[in-house]
Amino acid sequence: MNLPATVSCKACKRPLYWAETVNKKAAPIDATPTPDGNVLLFLRADGSLRCEVLGKDAPRPPGQPLRTNHFQTCPNRDRFRKAAERGTGT
Repeated sequence: MNLPATVSCKACKRPLYWAETVNKKAAPIDATPTPDGNVLLFLRADGSLRCEVLGKDAPRPPGQPLRTNHFQTCPNRDRFRKAAERGTGT
């Protein structure tokens, strides 16, 4: 799967992908797969990404890299959470 180019987090500068969740919301996903990741990316025909969060007990697809939602790993995540609560964005 040839993923699109990454973008950089505005706060920590780490590479990430933006993917659409099953609820049609944009989610920042770490670009680097991790052994304890729980997010599976799917490349759509139009080149956009969809993501699926696997539950704790869900089977992990063999050979599929799993990633983590960037809100879990960003050292500056509170900056975005507070902006979202204020309704001001980033």
